[in-house]
Amino acid sequence: MVLAYLFKEVGQPFALAHVNFQLRGEDSNSDEEQVCQWAEMNQVRVFVKHFDTKAIKEQEGGSTQMVARKLRYNWFSELVPEHGFSFVATAHHLDDSIETFLINLSRKTGISGLTGISANEKGVIRPLLPFTKAQLERYAWQKGISWREDVSNSGDHYLRNRIRHHIIPLFQQENSHWKESMQETLKYLDQANRSLGIYFSRLKAEVNYSSGKMQLTELLKIDPLAIFLHACFNGDQLAEVEKALKQPEEKSWYSGSHRLVLSQGSLLWDELGTKTVEEIINEFSDFEKKLNIRYQLIEQPDYQEMVKQAIETGNKTAFLDADLLDFPLCSSCARPGEGFYPIGKGGFKLISDYFNDQKMNKLERERQIILRSAKNDIIWVIGKRIDNRFKISPNTRRVLVLVVNN
Repeated sequence: MVLAYLFKEVGQPFALAHVNFQLRGEDSNSDEEQVCQWAEMNQVRVFVKHFDTKAIKEQEGGSTQMVARKLRYNWFSELVPEHGFSFVATAHHLDDSIETFLINLSRKTGISGLTGISANEKGVIRPLLPFTKAQLERYAWQKGISWREDVSNSGDHYLRNRIRHHIIPLFQQENSHWKESMQETLKYLDQANRSLGIYFSRLKAEVNYSSGKMQLTELLKIDPLAIFLHACFNGDQLAEVEKALKQPEEKSWYSGSHRLVLSQGSLLWDELGTKTVEEIINEFSDFEKKLNIRYQLIEQPDYQEMVKQAIETGNKTAFLDADLLDFPLCSSCARPGEGFYPIGKGGFKLISDYFNDQKMNKLERERQIILRSAKNDIIWVIGKRIDNRFKISPNTRRVLVLVVNN
């Protein structure tokens, strides 16, 4: 509401886009009513979209927050070209950016993940990022701007809320100007990230990165190498790649953005472009047809919600850390002498001993399908137990959910 007021004050032509996710009953409807009333009073065009978010979440999976985010940004991206708008402007503020920093700090991320929320990215601008929520609220009171608070902000169900309610206050107790200090820190991190980008561009030219082939003799001269690899390929297996570069065996990986191949003294790669892990799985697996399994990739999951879902759905669903998996995935029957680390069962166990524990007969053992990684590691004894090495954790950034069809 403050952002709309400011656009109106400076004479900037704009329209409003309001999403009713239908998650809070009459409270959601009251939000919509206020926005529409304000738009009518101020002669501003308003677009309204309703989503049955709960039904979509049940169908597609994922956390409520991520499903809602995807729905609204997809809709915004449709409105822009359809009506000739220049940008999508959101009212994210400094508190949002600090919370994003702390969320990413708790996960595996490069320096780019520690720069907070971008002020201008892919057609989305965020003019209010320099201001704290408290500053915006004071301004709203001074100008008589009415707004509505989402009641879900008061709870601790979401990770962002828990950080907002319990972690940030501890920092503020130590330093009353902590948010202002964080604003400077985020600015320095962003500048450092951009400076590193310039430096890595020069390194890429020196090692002939654009050719799709780097000689190991040249690549291993770079120090530190791990952060350079992260800048080039952006993936969680890069520490393993760095270690493998010093060994003679031929190997391959998927980083999320690239396919990497170590062969004959060179590191080779193909860009996957816009391909997602889902598309990679599609290319190399026939889950739907052969295994009768449906799957979904969930970005930036809410760990607690994922654990809750895992408990509720039982062994027919596998929640896997997608960044720990070596693609392509494949399947087969159990092989003599192999074993895995069944979740909740302690350490290593031979697959034959696990079958004995499950009291499976000979036919059941022969028919049991095993999901494997590209390295032949057992990922999931389908419908029974996942391997502890691939389980999700609070640091998981992408969850691959596999569900056995009924």
